[in-house]
Amino acid sequence: MFEKSLTTLIKGLRSHRGRDEARYVALMMDEIRTEVKSGDMDIKAQAVLKLAYLQMLGYQASSVSFHILETMASPAFDAKFIGYLAAALCFSQDTEVLILATNMIKKDMHSAVPLDVAVALNGLSHVITQELAQHLANDIIAMLSHSRPAIRKRALLVLYSAIIKYPDILDHSMERLRDRLDDPDPSVVTAAVNVVCELARRNPAPFVLLSPQLFHILTTATNNWLLIKVIKLFGSLAVVEPRLVRRIAPRISDIIATTPAMSLLYECIHTLIVGGMFGGESGEELARRCVDNLSRFLSDDDQNLKYIALLALVKMLPTHAHLVALHQETILQSLRHPDLTIRLRSLDLACGLGSRTNLYRIVTALVAYLAEDDGEQASSALTAALGGTSTAANSAGFRLQVAESILDLGCANNYADIPDYTWYVDVLVRLAQHHDVAQRASAQLIAISQMDQDARSHASAVLLPGVSDLFDTPALLRAGAWIWGEYAREVEDIPSLVRNLLSPALGALAADVITSVMTASIKMYAYWTARLEWTAEARSALESLSEHVTHVFVDRCKHEHPEVHQRAMEGLHLFEFMRAELANKTDDAPRSLHLLEPLVFTQEVDAEADVHQLPMSVNLSLSIVPESVWTQIHALVEPKERVRKAPRPPAPEPAAEHIEHIPSQPPRSAHVDDPFYLKTRRKTRKSENLSAPAPDAAPAPASAASAPVDDDLGDVPIVRIGLDDLVMPEPSVQPKIVTRKKKRAQK
Repeated sequence: MFEKSLTTLIKGLRSHRGRDEARYVALMMDEIRTEVKSGDMDIKAQAVLKLAYLQMLGYQASSVSFHILETMASPAFDAKFIGYLAAALCFSQDTEVLILATNMIKKDMHSAVPLDVAVALNGLSHVITQELAQHLANDIIAMLSHSRPAIRKRALLVLYSAIIKYPDILDHSMERLRDRLDDPDPSVVTAAVNVVCELARRNPAPFVLLSPQLFHILTTATNNWLLIKVIKLFGSLAVVEPRLVRRIAPRISDIIATTPAMSLLYECIHTLIVGGMFGGESGEELARRCVDNLSRFLSDDDQNLKYIALLALVKMLPTHAHLVALHQETILQSLRHPDLTIRLRSLDLACGLGSRTNLYRIVTALVAYLAEDDGEQASSALTAALGGTSTAANSAGFRLQVAESILDLGCANNYADIPDYTWYVDVLVRLAQHHDVAQRASAQLIAISQMDQDARSHASAVLLPGVSDLFDTPALLRAGAWIWGEYAREVEDIPSLVRNLLSPALGALAADVITSVMTASIKMYAYWTARLEWTAEARSALESLSEHVTHVFVDRCKHEHPEVHQRAMEGLHLFEFMRAELANKTDDAPRSLHLLEPLVFTQEVDAEADVHQLPMSVNLSLSIVPESVWTQIHALVEPKERVRKAPRPPAPEPAAEHIEHIPSQPPRSAHVDDPFYLKTRRKTRKSENLSAPAPDAAPAPASAASAPVDDDLGDVPIVRIGLDDLVMPEPSVQPKIVTRKKKRAQK
């Protein structure tokens, strides 16, 4: 009963598949738990083997970890092999019994039997933890010098796992790793290169010292797999040490010219790209050769080669876009490849090539793809309705990316790459039909109309014939309403357009669209009335249109959205003036015809201004005044600033009712005959001290008192004060004059 083998277990699972499988597995697990407790190592090993198989099927076997450890410690190679295999499948980093296996693994690694050493290294590479790596580091490094190549190769692979868990091992194992690059056995050299290549992906700096050995392998090896690894490794090292480029670039160029292996050829090209090896005199020719080879990959039927070629060309765009652009047509043709991943990479590459010279061709190709795909979408919908399947239904996401890419290309550099704005208006109108990008396409349509007069005229001409159809694309209707409202001069028949916009279908749209249409209708109405030639027919047309607009606005006042309600109320209040004057049946034109236009337009509506195009002679980054002029001004002004006298305190202003100010003073020559003009004379410090200060006058600062007074009184404002305005102070408050001698006597 307890001797069922793995073959019996597999047959039982197949026979119970689909019915009672869980019950059968539960029964087998009970038997296995009993078998692993057996004292017979063969029975225990078979139970562990069956348990490992169930672990592969998804059933947990963590409860028998200790029994797996017992099998690993068996002296028999068959049981030991099963134990290490089960440990690799069932153990994890947090398995507690792993710490108990340290001495056992160390013993197996130093065994005299090579098979025991090999199986221990194989198992350790899967179950190694940071603690095991720290404890077994010296033993792993010692195995790098084992006499058998198979052991050295396995030790290198274990060393990689140990360094990942415990990076300090790298410093102690670098010399042994260098020796293994010169190992006489090719498999050991391949393993060493593989370990160095994987570690260099994380940090290439420590492995620059291994460049001589790696270059020797590059020049002598004939194994394509080994050459691919070495070339990829040099691509990482060249980023850290640019001087390597001069040595390895000629060798890689020779391999490109001679190798027939596509994998090796691509790796050489990719290394030249990521390593920045296109510098120097021969760099341009080498880049051209790489692009030519990648174009061969693009034309190949193998979709794997086509995909990796697109990836490489994308990486060459920043430095050699002019070379990639030579194969633009092949790239655009790849947009129709059945493989979605190839189409995505082709789209990325096409968008990266976009510039003013080729934007028209790229956008035209993308729009043509959308047109073709629209037909495929309709066909796939019909196929799905009939019960069939179609792969075109899976391309909806790619169609959205194509439309987004067209908009990204158009608005790049603030629309500076667009060769013809009227052509791009047609593209935007077409893209606005797609619901996913309708808002963004409409926003760009408004931006283009603001920039260029021809664009707004063309947009108005394109949208006007199908106003009723615009209600199916609200975003485009909103853009058209904005253009017609801001540039009403582009509309020939404003009454007809206003009637079409304010149709009953407007009430079913979103609030922001209704608001935009109402605002545009008011602006067009104001523009039309301001230029209306008053006749009987004009009165009839004005009354009819005013009645229609008023009726629609009254209905919109009942809208639940506050913005729509407010805009409708504002429009009705403005129309009240017009309706009141129209009610008077006079032959004269109402004065309110010109009332609305100044209210709804902030500037002259007939002014043509192109804010996008600037004259070629205008340089906005150029300083208006040369910097040398400012330097000369500072040199002249700065010395005067140093000797400038301290500012005098402002005199108290007399009462306004007693003073008549003279706004400005003429030169002194004009005051020669003026009796009120005070001639200039110098005041000494003594005379200044003898002057009696006013009782409420502010004390002069020390710097002003100590400096000599040499001011021109012609610069002081002169006021006329009447004799009646003078108020003499009382004797009790008469200020007392204190001379300098009296001050000294008091001291």
